[in-house]
Amino acid sequence: MGKPKSAFEIKQPTPELINEFILQPVRTERGQVVGRAFRRIAIEERDGVDLTARQIKALDEFRRTAEIIDGSPSKDSLDPTRGQGGGGVPSAARMRARSELQRMEKAVLAANGNMTVLYMAGLKGMSFNAIAMEFFGSRLVDYIENGKSISRYKPKSHKHVGRIRDKFLASVDAIVDYCRF
Repeated sequence: MGKPKSAFEIKQPTPELINEFILQPVRTERGQVVGRAFRRIAIEERDGVDLTARQIKALDEFRRTAEIIDGSPSKDSLDPTRGQGGGGVPSAARMRARSELQRMEKAVLAANGNMTVLYMAGLKGMSFNAIAMEFFGSRLVDYIENGKSISRYKPKSHKHVGRIRDKFLASVDAIVDYCRF
C-alpha cells in the first residue's frame, strides 16, 4: 500500500510571488505540528533590510495595533476576551488600538515618513521593488536565462527603490521614537 494522501492540498503562491513566501510547519499553541503552509516572508527577513532589534520591535507593535483594528468586528463584539464589545459597538481594545495607530501615523508624518509605504511594506509584505513600480512605474526587461527568453517587469530606476527603502526606514524610526523602545 502506498502512502496515504493528505486531506488538504497545499496551494502554492503564483510564480511572481513565490520568492516572497516560504513553506513552514503550522504548529498549535503547544508546539504540535498540524500541517504545513506557505507564509509570507517578513520585510525584515528579505530585501536586504538590516533592522535593529528596536526597529523590529516597533514594526511588530505597529502590525499588532493594525491587526486589532482589522480584526473581525463580530468576533470582537462576541468574544468576551477581546474587550467586552457588544451590539455592533467596537470594543475598548479596538478603540484604544485605533487611537494608538492614529498617534503613530502623526509621528510618522511629522518625521517625513510615508504611511503608504509603511502599510505596503510593513503590513501587506510588498517588496521595495513592487512598491517602487507602484509609485514610479515599471519597464519590461528581456533577457536570456538557461537558453530561454524571459521578460520581467522591473522598476524604472534603482534610485526609486532606494527612495522607497529610505521612506520605509524613516517611518520605522519614527515609530521607534514614538514608542520609546
